[in-house]
Amino acid sequence: MTAKVFIDANKFLQFGKNFDKSEALVLKELVDSELIRVVTTDLTIIEIAKRWAKKDLEALEPLFKDDFKGRAEEHLGINLPALTREEVWQKIFGEYHKRLNQKFVLEFKTKPLTINDVPPLSVLNDYTHGKGVFSESSKKDQFPDAFIFAAVASAASEDQPIAFITADKDFSKAIDQADHITELSTFQELMVHLNIEEVSEADKEILDEFLEAFEAKTSEELVQYIVHAEDVEDAELEILEVYDQEIRIETAYRVTSEDNSFLLYGHVTCKARVAFSHWDWDNAIWDSEDKRLVPWGEKVSGVRVVGIVGVPFAYAIELAADKSSCEVLSASVRGNGYITAELYGGVFD
Repeated sequence: MTAKVFIDANKFLQFGKNFDKSEALVLKELVDSELIRVVTTDLTIIEIAKRWAKKDLEALEPLFKDDFKGRAEEHLGINLPALTREEVWQKIFGEYHKRLNQKFVLEFKTKPLTINDVPPLSVLNDYTHGKGVFSESSKKDQFPDAFIFAAVASAASEDQPIAFITADKDFSKAIDQADHITELSTFQELMVHLNIEEVSEADKEILDEFLEAFEAKTSEELVQYIVHAEDVEDAELEILEVYDQEIRIETAYRVTSEDNSFLLYGHVTCKARVAFSHWDWDNAIWDSEDKRLVPWGEKVSGVRVVGIVGVPFAYAIELAADKSSCEVLSASVRGNGYITAELYGGVFD
């Protein structure tokens, strides 16, 4: 029987804007194989579009400053149009919202549940009596979650229970109080929930033989991330090059029994050449009033080699029918993508 699965907005944000990360590709395969049916809401789609639009608007912030426009005209001969934040926000959000609606319909084959069908009084009743998502604290910013959960709960039944994937513990109490909804915190837990078994040790040994084929996709993924220095305050490291990769696969799932598609989970340790920049804390001045160091002068910058240890990865791969070759479809950093390294403690150059 096809299983119903709801995926929270925070998890969809980890799938990438094109839904091309490893778990997203596997999700599409599970949908195409009719092993699962994705349940979502119109408000969930709005939440995803809002987050993407907000990030892009922050990146475009200089466009709204007269000084930036003046410099662009003076030095580059570019006459930037007079744009307001509201105009740009509406354009960006509208484009993302349209794209997401199309993706959910075409790629995940689902029609979003509408929040208009949720009786407002039922949500306000939970807010008043501290139930559902308001069980721990009655925060007004939880109203979107409350409406989303009510819509999803209305689609759950004894015959069609719903697996609810979320890392947001605000949903936990509501799920405990609801019928026919199971809370999962990771995509890997979904594989177990669907009774998709791990591959045999023999198959895992075969997959391990192709780890070198994983390196190019792993590098492509890692260079998109900023590394946060563990030993220097406010230092961010831009990855320029990745090498000496050690890829360790701990868990592997065959996505469907009819083909050779796999979802792998593991960790990556590597060396990386990074560009860094941070304040000169060695010569900072102590502010006795605020009880903190205040940097001054020029920033310290340069290029170094650092060690990055144990980054959690997911891989979507296809193995040839004769098991002679392997195609890595996607390599994805799992979780929130927060990667750290010691800037000065573990230098290799």
